[in-house]
Amino acid sequence: MGITLKITFAAVLLAASAAARAAAPETGPAARSAVELPKAVAGAPAPPAPAPVPAIPATVPLKIEKLELSAAIGELSQEDPKAVSEIYRSVSNLYIGKQQIDKAISLLDTYLGQKGADQSLLPVLANLYMQRGALKEAAGICEKVLKTDTGNVHAILMLADLYRQEGDIKKQIVLLESGLKSDPKNPELLMRAMNLYREAGDLDKAVEAAGRAIAVQPQAWYYQQLAYFYSEQKKTDAALAALKRGILKLPESEAELSIAMSDIYLKSDQKEKAVKLLKELLKKVNDPIHKDGIESRLRSMEQEAAAAPVHVPGEPPVAVSTQAAGKPR
Repeated sequence: MGITLKITFAAVLLAASAAARAAAPETGPAARSAVELPKAVAGAPAPPAPAPVPAIPATVPLKIEKLELSAAIGELSQEDPKAVSEIYRSVSNLYIGKQQIDKAISLLDTYLGQKGADQSLLPVLANLYMQRGALKEAAGICEKVLKTDTGNVHAILMLADLYRQEGDIKKQIVLLESGLKSDPKNPELLMRAMNLYREAGDLDKAVEAAGRAIAVQPQAWYYQQLAYFYSEQKKTDAALAALKRGILKLPESEAELSIAMSDIYLKSDQKEKAVKLLKELLKKVNDPIHKDGIESRLRSMEQEAAAAPVHVPGEPPVAVSTQAAGKPR
């Protein structure tokens, strides 16, 4: 009985000793690492502090000066002249939209009369004068534009139209030639010039202008004009050659240029060649509009041939009247 008590008491002592060792802190490398880890974490950079909330300012009463449009325009005219011109342009457009042309004219005339800097409003004013039939005033403004901007194509063409209404072809030609000195490759000026030269009977210059237009901007219409100018000079071969060059340069325009060739053949009394050309063209063309046009031309030629009187040798030719039957002469 005594022995059993001793063993049990010893066991209790051993268990208490083990528990005490477990509760005591370790002093080895592992223990130091476990202790230093929180120090390392504590040494990391601290997060930034939140920004301070701005203080709400005290309410300040608004003091806005009353501003009239006229005062605003006066102020802007001193600071930004371009803004003023846009205001005048916008208001004049409003008047134009309401068909109040006279008010638009008055407004722009006031701006320009006050030495407004935006000269681009001059052609606008000239066009408004033209709409009102004030041709002299419109011409005066265009001439004013061209004094400072000799190559202004818009002003040149507008002034040329005004001279045309006056019936002065010489002024038109001088004006266009002056414009072509500033802009020798302008196709619009060249087109106007070629037509004016033809109208004035100067076919050599018309041919030259058409050739220059083709060199700048090849178009089927320019080739046709060149051919017609040659035709009027009785230069049939040159006219046909010009159209053939056009077909080579612009194969997509073969139909219209070939039709022009048929006209040249007809003018030079070569009807058979005209018919042959149109029949060959009819086989190539797919466009229904061109087909209809070609067929109509061929029918017209056939009708003219059928209506033409047959001259019997040894008899005087029969006079054919174009007057409708049943109408008095």
